[in-house]
Amino acid sequence: MSGKKEDHNEFQISLVFLIGIAVVVFGFFFFYDSISSTFALITVPVSPSTFTPPPPASKLNTVLSPTPTSSLPPSSPTPKASAAPTVDLKVNGVDGSVTVQANSTIIVTWTSTDATSCSVSPIGASGTSGTASVVVASTQKYTVSCFGSGGSPSDSVTVNVVAVTLPDTIVPTVTLLAPIDGAQVSGTVTVSANVIDNVGVAGLQFELDNSPLGLEDTVSPYAINWNTIGVGDGAHTLFALARDTAGNTARSAVLTVTVSNNPVTTTFQGTTGVTAITAPLVSFTQPQSGAVVSGTVGVSVAVQAASNRIITGVQFLLDGVNSGPQITVPPYTASFNTRNLSNGAHSIDVSVVDNGGLVGQDQILITVSNLTSSSNQPSGTTGQVNPSPSVVAPPPAANTGTPVRPIPGPTPSPTPVLTPLPQPAPPSSPQTTPQPPQQPLSTTFQDGVVVQILKAIARFFVQVIVSPFQ
Repeated sequence: MSGKKEDHNEFQISLVFLIGIAVVVFGFFFFYDSISSTFALITVPVSPSTFTPPPPASKLNTVLSPTPTSSLPPSSPTPKASAAPTVDLKVNGVDGSVTVQANSTIIVTWTSTDATSCSVSPIGASGTSGTASVVVASTQKYTVSCFGSGGSPSDSVTVNVVAVTLPDTIVPTVTLLAPIDGAQVSGTVTVSANVIDNVGVAGLQFELDNSPLGLEDTVSPYAINWNTIGVGDGAHTLFALARDTAGNTARSAVLTVTVSNNPVTTTFQGTTGVTAITAPLVSFTQPQSGAVVSGTVGVSVAVQAASNRIITGVQFLLDGVNSGPQITVPPYTASFNTRNLSNGAHSIDVSVVDNGGLVGQDQILITVSNLTSSSNQPSGTTGQVNPSPSVVAPPPAANTGTPVRPIPGPTPSPTPVLTPLPQPAPPSSPQTTPQPPQQPLSTTFQDGVVVQILKAIARFFVQVIVSPFQ
């Protein structure tokens, strides 16, 4: 009995031991399954840009293989090519063409680089650089030619020679031809002059008592008709002032003439005795002396002959020069276009002659004042500017102090609500070829040899445990 009891105790101990082992094994498998499912969810993402696969074996072999050293001797250096020469030629410090006066001195300067020799033609100078002075009489081209191992460059400058032009400083020569010095004149006389200049005559102005006699004469022969009736009897001076095309002026010799027109009254011996005859009377009716005029001006005179006399002619003079033909029949009128005159003082004379040769005279002074078209009226218009028949705005109402009440108007409509327009989609970034998604690398517990061994041990213990009961 005691032997069976001991066997039974040993069996129980073994059974408990096996059950404990089985619990440990099953617990391990339960813990293994939990750990496997947990670690299966844990992944370690690896960025494609940072993950570098190992190089292939061929690459490793290439990298690890030592580079064989060359057994060839080092090559000799390539000889340097010779630099091309350069050359520069200047005349009076200027490149290109130069213009100088005839028989003037020029300075020819040349420089070069990397040249072995240079020559300058046509002066025959040589050297890789230098300076030469040359007197030029005609247009000439100067050339420097250089030579070197790298080439043969050249440079040229053309010198244009012009004739020397001296300023005209010679004054013209002017001589008054008529009347002669000391002559006694009356009525209308011719005043003439002769002008000589080395270049050309621009004009001649006659002067009477140091005042212009008529207008400047610009065409040869130089002459003017002078009506001496416009001046008082007595001595007067005449000279001519000439100018050439260069602006040089010269004056003729001054001569003196005596004006002696018929006296205002004369006497003659008649059958009844000595009779005094009065010259015709003449006076201006328009314009008045001292008037300021512009544009075209009408001039008229009143004439009265002496008894038993008739008027044979009326002559108007402007600034001492006959203006128009002599008028022989009334009315004795004339007109002057003052636009042909300079602004300022001018004289109008009238000379009346009767059938006896007696002369009556009168004179007035006028002031010409013509306005330019730009100051007289707007540009681009002629005459008076008439307003156009367009509607004219009424004048503003006078301020009476009464407040102005606003006129009620229609009820303003509600302000419309502006709905913003859909904005265009922003430009898409450049499309790239889609790359297949990178599968993350994961670390999991995989069944291995140890796991298989553990499973075999577990099955063995299960078999041991259940075998007594089979």
